[in-house]
Amino acid sequence: MMAVALPGLLAMMGATECEYFTTVTVPASDTYAPFTVTRMFFFGEEEIGASIYRETDDPDAVFVIYPAAIDGGGVRKIEVGHYLAVYCNDGPGVEFLLAPMRAEQPGGIGQSASNGLFVYGDGITLGDYAAFCDDAAGVDEIVYAWTIAAEDFAGNRTSNGGGQVVYVP
Repeated sequence: MMAVALPGLLAMMGATECEYFTTVTVPASDTYAPFTVTRMFFFGEEEIGASIYRETDDPDAVFVIYPAAIDGGGVRKIEVGHYLAVYCNDGPGVEFLLAPMRAEQPGGIGQSASNGLFVYGDGITLGDYAAFCDDAAGVDEIVYAWTIAAEDFAGNRTSNGGGQVVYVP
């Protein structure tokens, strides 16, 4: 129940409302790019990291990701690219390039803004995609991966691999 309840609670909050974020005044000069991180709940256990890799053999494994960016001078926007790939033992499988997830906040020099932004991920069970290989026995692996790009109010940009969760039967 915790795996659904806590992410559901987070989803009701705004993209700047997080226990790790604070309100800052956007500075006139900022030379540092934002730092990106992912907060993930895997079977209800929280994990936070700059790059997350998780492998499971449980087709019912449930996870939710909340990619985020943090910057001392405020984060203007974040964009998360993500895809899901199903690789079959006897064929090519299928890949889905999913619509980017985005969050943005207004602000400018001297104004108040949050030092962080995050986006809401969906609850995912990789075993649900085994049907693309005719049956679960035909699955080689199923991969969900994401990348995170962020920009602060000074135009400094950063991006990283975010992470991936892999189901291997």
